[in-house]
Amino acid sequence: MVSNMSSIIELKNVSKKFKQLSAISNVNLSVDEGEIIGLVGENGAGKTTLINLILGLQKPDTGQIKVFGTNPGTTVCRNQIGAMLQENVSIKNLHVDESFQLVRSFYTHPLSLEKLLTLTGLREFRRHNMSALSGGQRRQLAFGIALAGNPRVIFLDEPTVGLDSIARKQFWQSIEQLRHQGKTLFVTSHYLEEIEAVAERLLILQHGKIKFDGPLDALTSLYSGATATFESELAVNYFKTSPLVLEAEKHGDKITLKLSDGDLWLLESQHFLDKIHRLSLMPNSLNEIFTDVTQTGGRNHESAMHAN
Repeated sequence: MVSNMSSIIELKNVSKKFKQLSAISNVNLSVDEGEIIGLVGENGAGKTTLINLILGLQKPDTGQIKVFGTNPGTTVCRNQIGAMLQENVSIKNLHVDESFQLVRSFYTHPLSLEKLLTLTGLREFRRHNMSALSGGQRRQLAFGIALAGNPRVIFLDEPTVGLDSIARKQFWQSIEQLRHQGKTLFVTSHYLEEIEAVAERLLILQHGKIKFDGPLDALTSLYSGATATFESELAVNYFKTSPLVLEAEKHGDKITLKLSDGDLWLLESQHFLDKIHRLSLMPNSLNEIFTDVTQTGGRNHESAMHAN
């Protein structure tokens, strides 16, 4: 997105290699305070490297990164950023509330212990030792540690992995509270339906490059694919003649078409609509669009880069 005076994170022409592997390639990124950003990409796309660069855990080979107007990893940055990374934080021989209290002591204006227990859903486990927690509860503990300093920016890398359905619901309710407080959130997840529900802006990374950067509705409008299901006396091969039909199958009385553009197909189909019955036309899900962008290139991917 275009840089402006309210940007708190700026990346300009940032690249990072590991030996001959390009993890991040010429990335430009500007983040404003209060944005909720969904960061998605296949394994190895560069998501974790991008987060590590912004946190100051790694240094770029080329380009410039500024966080709150200074270099990543400085005291100014650390005091205003929380991170829940894929590796759980382990503080041995401490209870849950003792772990929170320890991390709180590092900050000038931390969240209260009671607030952390509420946001994480760990109140009934507050006197449990780390070794007694399940994998999901350890993720909840890591979430609380990321929030302990009352940060302005929070990075959540695959935050719901290992959480059961109840804990996952609790987590997203807590994210809603943080949104209303004006926190800036980066969320990566393989559960794209969760990203779709919470993110206002989507970044799709592929091979270390930003493939898409913009609001979700811009992405869905650019990728207008759909699935049509209906019954018809016409043979399934009849529908395969349209260039808009990517796949066509028949199971029993039902025909299913994968379409590159649902609206155009409806216009094209006016002359035989009286021969199809019980028509259902569903736009592609975010998962399907993501597959189109990252695996097939997407017929609109050049436009998608400029959706913002």
